[in-house]
Parts: sequence; C-alpha cells; structure tokens
Amino acid sequence: MASAKQDYRTLSNAELRIRFAKVTSEIEQLHAELACLETTQESIADALESIVYPIVTLPAEIASDIFAHHIYGLKHEDPPGVIDLRFSRNEGPLWLAQVCRSWRAIVLNTPSLWCSVRVSSDPSWTPVPDWRQLLQCWLPRARGHTMYLDFIAGGDPRQTELLFPIAAAYCTQWRSFSGYLHTSDASAFDIIQHRVPLLHQLALQSKEDFSAPTPIASFSPRAARCFSAPQYLVLPWAQITNLTLCRLTVPDCINLLHYIPLLQLLSVDLHLPRSSNVRWPLPVALQHLHTLVVTDWELFEWTSSFFTFIACPRLTSFRISRSDNPDTLLDFLRRSQCALESLHTELQAVYDLAPLAYHVSLLTVSDMSANALACFCGRIATDPVFLPSLQSLQITQYTAAIPYSEITQMLSARWYNRGTKPKLSSFRLTRCVEEEEDDNDPYNRNDSSEPDEIPDPVIADKLRALVSDGLEIWIQSWQDEEYHVNKFSP
Repeated sequence: MASAKQDYRTLSNAELRIRFAKVTSEIEQLHAELACLETTQESIADALESIVYPIVTLPAEIASDIFAHHIYGLKHEDPPGVIDLRFSRNEGPLWLAQVCRSWRAIVLNTPSLWCSVRVSSDPSWTPVPDWRQLLQCWLPRARGHTMYLDFIAGGDPRQTELLFPIAAAYCTQWRSFSGYLHTSDASAFDIIQHRVPLLHQLALQSKEDFSAPTPIASFSPRAARCFSAPQYLVLPWAQITNLTLCRLTVPDCINLLHYIPLLQLLSVDLHLPRSSNVRWPLPVALQHLHTLVVTDWELFEWTSSFFTFIACPRLTSFRISRSDNPDTLLDFLRRSQCALESLHTELQAVYDLAPLAYHVSLLTVSDMSANALACFCGRIATDPVFLPSLQSLQITQYTAAIPYSEITQMLSARWYNRGTKPKLSSFRLTRCVEEEEDDNDPYNRNDSSEPDEIPDPVIADKLRALVSDGLEIWIQSWQDEEYHVNKFSP
C-alpha cells in the first residue's frame, strides 16, 4: 500500500487516474472485509451470550454463601473472615467484585462480606488518603451487620487518628473495636457518646498514663471482653468476663479486679510502680475465674507479689512464664483450693507445681534443652505419681535435637497397661532448628542441614505402632521459614 505522503505531482494524468482507481478498489475491498469481520463479531457475541456459566445460574443466596465460605477460609487470626485493607485488592469482596458484573452485584448486596476490617502496616507506614476513602465506601456496605474493626494490628497510633472518626459513625454496630488511645486524643471517644450497645470486645493500647478518668462506654449490655485497657478508662467493669491488663502495677491491678466480679479469663502483664511508697491493696477472691495468664519475663518479683493478693477457687487453666518463687505459687494454689486441668509454663515450674498438679491433663512446656527433655520424659515414664492425670503433652519453642528414645519410652509407659488410669493420648513437639550448638549437651548435635533427625527403624516402628493404636504423635520442625511434620503414620 502506497504511503499517504507520496508526491503524485510528478505523475501524468493517465498514471494518476490508474492510481486513483486502484486505491478506490482497495478501499472497497477493505470495507467489504470490515463488514465481514463485523458480521463474524456479531456471531461470536451471540454465541457468547448463549453460554451459561454455572456460577451465574446459582441463586444469589447460594452465591453469597460461597463467597462467605471463601472469605472465612482466608488464613487470618480470630475472627475468621477479617479483611486487611492492605491486601483488599487481592482478596476478599473487592477481589471477588472484579470477576464479572454478576459477581459484583452479589458482593455489593451481601453485607456480611464487609463487616470485618483490619488495618495492618509495617514500620514505615504512613497515612494513605486512599485508605480513608476506601473505608468510607467500605463500611456502609455492611449495612446493619455487627462490625469487627481492628486498627491496632499495624502498631501505629496514626491509624486510629486517621480512621477512628469514620468508624465512630458506626459505633452502634461495633461488635469489636481495636485501636490506640492517647491522652491527647482521648476526647475522640466523645464521638461515640457511649453508644455501643453491641460491643463485645474492646482492645485499647496506650503508651501514656491517664491522669483522669476517660469515659469510653458507661453502658454496654454485651461488653464481655476488654484488652489492654488503661486503669482510668470508664467501662462497665462489672459486666466484663474476659480481661487482659497491660502496663499496670500490682496494686492498680488488684484494685481494679475488685470491680470485676464476673471475670472468667484474666491475662496480666505487670510493671514496676513509679514510687517506692506503695499502698498495697486488699486481697480479692475471683470466684468465677477459670483461666489465668501471667506474662512477665523480667520483673518476676512483682509478678510473684501479685499472687499473694488473689484467690481463684474455680481456676482450671494456668499459664505463667517462669517460677522464680515457687513457694508463692504453691501458696496461691493451696489458698485457692482449685483443681488445675491445664498448665502452660517452663520446665522448672512443672517440677515446682507437680505436688498440686494431680488433675492436670493438658501440659504445655516451653524452651528446654534436649537433656532436660530427655530427663523429663524419663521422670514421666518411671514415676507413676508424677502428673498422673496427664493426657496431652505439648513441647514448644524447642531448638535442640530430639531425644526419640526417651520420648518413645515415655509414650509407651503412659499408653500401655494403664488400666483405669488416664492415658497420654496426644504428644506434640514444635522444633525450631538453629545453627548454634551446645557442646556440653550430648543431645544437641545437628551435623547436617536436614530439618529434623530421623529415629532409627526400631524406634520409628514403635512410634508407628503407638499411632496405629490411637496415640496422636505430631512432631513439627521449622527451618528457614519452612516446616516439616512427622506424624509417624502406620
């Protein structure tokens, strides 16, 4: 085809007429081809219109359920189905709405897909105006559904400052709210005006102390959980059953517990008082408390004093990071006259509390050496009065080689010929492989790059026989962000 910029003035009249006729013929031919292509396009379009996709034929209610199962199947922390705004374009309702018009219509008309939102970030997080706009469009689509809102996961208080005013407009629908609170912006909670009738969980963190009461919710019929609440928050304490307290001194913590008679689950992380002139509180009996978690790795002296002021007669689950003062712990358990069923602690605390752990059926032990684990298994195997009710044993934060021989002896002793005594029916061990070795521990040898040592065939056969008989054995090894599971299937 000739170029449109060609100079035809050098051609004769006859040559120009011939060239003009040729171009006219080519144009007519192209028009004919274009008409043919348009006809073909219409035929293809008709064929496409006749195709019925199975997902489109489903009633909207069934499609909504499928979408809900997809979102609830995402790997997130509690509650299931929460969507992180950082990844909202790659998963969740926004991602589903991009597939086709039918899906978009269903997603936009399914409020339950929009009621759980998390905002997480990395340390370099900066407020993004688009997130504000996204949340303004997102929350109305939840309509009347209860909401789970988490602005605390990213570890940056700017998230609360940026997004709280938007979320506050829907406070009557809050089922759970998490965020940072500061003295400077505590007045932001005036927006909600205590209008949180459906509130079930409140998670507040602060790096500051409050010098005056800060009203949050004076009346919330369903308020049952409060996480990281500063002591000066005005909350319906008498209704709360699940409480996590951080950055409180022992006196402040005990004084607050006097106002929470229905408390069932308590987790505390204690701090030193600012003044040496401490006014010790009156003791408190937590009549309904069944689960107690005390996490404090550095200031156990103060954690220990905490136990001298409480009694928990219905305590069944106890988790403590360490036991530098076993006499105080034993005195606390004797005073409470409780029957522990679940214990999570370090190995030394297990030995310390064993005299009062007769009813413990679930035991979780963390961070021990291979030699300590071997000795522990030997004690369980040979001492029938040591943890006699043990049914489930979990070993976590383990880094050494696995003493398979001692583990096998322990499992066999607590599985076979038990008669009417409880059997150890579950054993789980989580091992994180590290390069460092302890030359003084004969079990701490890791000469290869394999994520886990394999027991010899005789021991492996014994473990498989136990699994075949019904004992659950689960050994998980982590290395280089990968994990390997050995279930010893028969």
